[in-house]
Amino acid sequence: MKSRAIQILGLIAAAFVTILMLVSAVMKGVVADANPEVQAQFVARGLFHIRYGLAFAGLALPALYWYRRTSTLALVLLIGYWAGATATNLTQQNYAELPGNLGVLAWLAVLSATRHPEIWARFRGRPVEAT
Repeated sequence: MKSRAIQILGLIAAAFVTILMLVSAVMKGVVADANPEVQAQFVARGLFHIRYGLAFAGLALPALYWYRRTSTLALVLLIGYWAGATATNLTQQNYAELPGNLGVLAWLAVLSATRHPEIWARFRGRPVEAT
């Protein structure tokens, strides 16, 4: 049984990542077309042609995460999404955004520990508690 503080921490972390993903999706889907400066950044990074796919992922993954039955899968996909963003920034030597990406990965770790204790139970070889 999880303590109330752990549940609240998990909800705060989930809300933080959800808001960040939604803002990111709007930036990729709407602002990249309307703002020439943002559009130039996407073109320079070679991401302009996949911006709608990234925006869709930014909308779909938080929705999957909040639905209980798909939240573990969504967590794994979120970690992959942000690890890809971190790798993109590293390969293009865009170190200004790197701390933000690492921060999100840290929040995802908090999410996995607070909202998905079964992951850590399996990792430690302990039986998984029924929810």
